[in-house]
Amino acid sequence: MRPLPKSLLRTLNLNPSNNCVTSWLLTDDKPMTFWDHLDALRDVILRVLAVAVAGFIVAFCFKEPLFRLILAPGSSDFVLYRWIASVADVIWR
Repeated sequence: MRPLPKSLLRTLNLNPSNNCVTSWLLTDDKPMTFWDHLDALRDVILRVLAVAVAGFIVAFCFKEPLFRLILAPGSSDFVLYRWIASVADVIWR
């Protein structure tokens, strides 16, 4: 991963002299070439795809509880429907 330029650090108000986390972000402030931008974009796209695949795998592992949760409002004994009916009974009685 390419370090962030100093100008961006100043824009974000990050002071690397007193923050050890941002000290590795320092660079020589050279502009990125077109190919550097494509490399950075490729890295971001790969990370997004990796997180999406991991999320799909986790969702697939929990597909039965997720479907029950998503389809719960389709049944007449859904908890919110019972609560609304009880409130309506109190109001109109």
